[in-house]
Amino acid sequence: MDRTVPPDPQDADTLNGWKEIATYLGKSVRSAQRWEHELGLPVHRLLTPEGGQIIYASRSEIEGWRTTLSPAAAEGSADADDQLDEASRTPPAPVAAAGATAPVASRSHRLAAAIWGLAGLGIGLALGLAVRSFPASEPGIPAIFEFEGNAVVAFTDAGRRLWRHDFGRPAAHPSSARPRGLATDLDGDGTPELLVPVRFSSVLTPSLRVDETDAVFAFAADGRVLWSVQPDITLTDDQAEFTGPWNIRDVAASRIDGGRVYIAYSHHTWRPGVVVEADAAGRWSIRYLQGGRINALAVWPTGSRRFLVAGGTLADPTGTSLALVDLDGPPARSPDSGPALTCPTCPSAPVASMTLFPPSEVTRALYRPYGWINRVFAVGDVLRFATDEGIGSGLVGELSPDLVVTNAKPPTPTGRHTAI
Repeated sequence: MDRTVPPDPQDADTLNGWKEIATYLGKSVRSAQRWEHELGLPVHRLLTPEGGQIIYASRSEIEGWRTTLSPAAAEGSADADDQLDEASRTPPAPVAAAGATAPVASRSHRLAAAIWGLAGLGIGLALGLAVRSFPASEPGIPAIFEFEGNAVVAFTDAGRRLWRHDFGRPAAHPSSARPRGLATDLDGDGTPELLVPVRFSSVLTPSLRVDETDAVFAFAADGRVLWSVQPDITLTDDQAEFTGPWNIRDVAASRIDGGRVYIAYSHHTWRPGVVVEADAAGRWSIRYLQGGRINALAVWPTGSRRFLVAGGTLADPTGTSLALVDLDGPPARSPDSGPALTCPTCPSAPVASMTLFPPSEVTRALYRPYGWINRVFAVGDVLRFATDEGIGSGLVGELSPDLVVTNAKPPTPTGRHTAI
């Protein structure tokens, strides 16, 4: 939802609505919606003043996304009932993660996006291998979270309404947050807990309006509130004071350390960023502090080590940043060379590893000082990541268990890397 005006319906590259998107894919509406939810199909939403949404996609972006998708993955995610009439059974549409790629403005940018094709890299994002991620098709498990006025409503992937929770005031999905909601078994009892980012505001459609720090609510599978986190954080340096509001960027969770939940926040002005750690009772503390924005989180168990991965960007020193925080060690902070951020509970330990990638030719051509990490997820002992160079795509790469960047293309990273 980066665009402030609706797409031109006459634009030959634009697909308007789920029906056109599904027809272009040769699939049912339900399959197209599932591909967005499970495979990162690039679909965009624009909020209307009435509280509705305009759904659209770009043919060129979809073709770029196809280049990242294996036939087996596509067939495995397709619905068995593709040929059924979907008009009477289409579920509520899963809302795209905030920060999803907006339609590319120029032909050259569309070409770059098609070549680099990063739109599908959100598969398996953020939960890591230590947490059971419940299949969206599992009966009775919430897979879609929709906000209606003062309430959030949970649906199954098939569109069956499960429960509704009324917050008593206007609430919405934060426009800055990637996950709409996560279903994950934090306590290992075989029943999922549900983590839902929430933005409160004084207006009826508050997704883009930031009046206060965003919250995360933990629900039981039946809709009972287990706990909520809405941290009150104040950071200072010798130039400014950062008191919030703080915007949620991403959420990750792990059962390997007692059902901990990690929430990436960035100041509403864009920097700095913090990762808040919440325990099974909802008690929170700062786990990681960064001088720039944090966009993406993952829990990465590799070998005998367990890392919290925070991807984003640093302002001083400048660069796209990939930080590793040792979950067996103390809370940590980024190695900023600028004014030090302070607070009564701010961490002081160094990160286990920080990889910086310099600006690419694309970011320089767009007159941007840097790109940023926008996806991180663990695949076995390997950490995969993707950057955004300002056009919705950029570098794809992996971090090996010995913390060496491999399989990076394009461009090749030449930035600083500090190993353990």
